[in-house]
Amino acid sequence: MVLVEMLLKNWLRSRTGVFFSFLFPAMLLLIFGTVFGGEQQVSYTLEVQNLDRQPDGEPTALSKVFIDLLNQSVFNVKEIDPGIDAQEYMTRGAGFQSRGSGFIAVDIKIPTAQPLAS
Repeated sequence: MVLVEMLLKNWLRSRTGVFFSFLFPAMLLLIFGTVFGGEQQVSYTLEVQNLDRQPDGEPTALSKVFIDLLNQSVFNVKEIDPGIDAQEYMTRGAGFQSRGSGFIAVDIKIPTAQPLAS
């Protein structure tokens, strides 16, 4: 019993021993618990102005697929009317009401395939 008491006193005198026995594991628990803990789903509001339009004004298939893929990820996509000025919209602050919001103008142009010359 005397030996245990002496070892405990010796261990408590060592600041490094106390730090790595109690404080360091507690810090690791807090850090990793914050980063990887919980079942919270993270989502971000993303306002998208789809400028990739067909001659009749409808969005192209590729831009629809791109926006659908964004919607299936961590983004909640809010589509913005393509007729408004994006710079003015952003300057007004309408697209940035809450933290985690952003604005993307999608303008995807795919060149038509040209036949190879023989």
